[in-house]
Amino acid sequence: MLDERHRSGKRLRVVQVIYGFGIEGGGAGRLGMELARRLDRRCFDPVVCGLWDCGSHLEKEIVAKLHQEDLAAFTAAAWDSSRPYASFTAALRGLRMFLRAEPADILHSHSEFGDIAILPFSSAATHLVRTVHNGYRVEWRKRPLRRYLFTNLLIPLIFHKEVAVNHGIAAAMNRRPAARLLGKQAVLIPNGIDLERFRLDQGQPGPLKAEFNFPEGAFVIGSAGRLSEGKGLDIFLRAAARLVEMGEPVYFLIIGDGELRPELQSLTHDLGIQSRVIFTGPRADIDRLYSCMDLFASTSYWEGISTVILESMAAGVPVVATAIPGNQTIMEDGVHGWLVPPGDVDSLAMALLSAMKDPVERKARAQRALARVQDFNIEGIVRRYEALYEEMMKAIVRSD
Repeated sequence: MLDERHRSGKRLRVVQVIYGFGIEGGGAGRLGMELARRLDRRCFDPVVCGLWDCGSHLEKEIVAKLHQEDLAAFTAAAWDSSRPYASFTAALRGLRMFLRAEPADILHSHSEFGDIAILPFSSAATHLVRTVHNGYRVEWRKRPLRRYLFTNLLIPLIFHKEVAVNHGIAAAMNRRPAARLLGKQAVLIPNGIDLERFRLDQGQPGPLKAEFNFPEGAFVIGSAGRLSEGKGLDIFLRAAARLVEMGEPVYFLIIGDGELRPELQSLTHDLGIQSRVIFTGPRADIDRLYSCMDLFASTSYWEGISTVILESMAAGVPVVATAIPGNQTIMEDGVHGWLVPPGDVDSLAMALLSAMKDPVERKARAQRALARVQDFNIEGIVRRYEALYEEMMKAIVRSD
């Protein structure tokens, strides 16, 4: 069907709706942008819509880069933390204005807010799809009424397709009474990454470590992502303090930003490890920064498919992560890395120490992880989404 569409000259306009172009969108936002980048331009006309601009330099840098790649990208509204409902209304208005001028064939959401934002635009000519990145029970975790209204009722009724990034999420979505009644099954498509961005020769560890003033011979443990609830970074810092207390020559690199940054920085002072921990803030060159890590730690309480774990594996950095369903989809304990119970400082500290002390095992697990991550190559993931979009559009009668 892609070949038929190519010959006809008709391209499907697919709008990826993400939270924003900064770190707030996390791995979900990065997937939305990668899909837009890699859709076959002969058959698809991709656009990326960030619901909100949070005012960071990184957001402007990313949007400018997308424009340089000849990819349409825009932000629907500015984010005002003091007026969240007004900010949402402004984003809805901005999206509506764009769609009036440039109608879409498919609107694809990558967040709960995106799901609500595109609900009003469902029609015979515009199909809606969403990807659930963090898990059914994580959606609207603090707003159960919204979960009941949107996730359980309206979304199965109005959305044409729903995608789950792992088996557990798919099973939970399929158990919803409305989905069962309507005979709608979630489609399983994991997240993917551009493996070429994380080749082992991306950078030399020495100069990179010097950039952060790590002393010669320091062992660097990194973590990356939004500094927010659910990422368990307080557990990471407490485990870090244990290693420092043992006299280990270890330093810690935390890449990203978020609402918990002041609290986490304060915790490093309380633990007496502030001189061992670098908070980089948001970085556009995270692919380069993996090169200076000897070990990567992910301490999340929940994940769908962790993009940063995939990136670490692709960069050849051994991983210690929490034994949660999303991570267990990616890696097996003792084979591709180390898995520990979430929220367990002692187990995390011991796993980090064990990995530090055994360079042979670190290398062996990292090599097996590098082979495993080939299954998450973004090119294969994009082809699966293209097939999904084509399947959705079969029911649409298009006017010439």
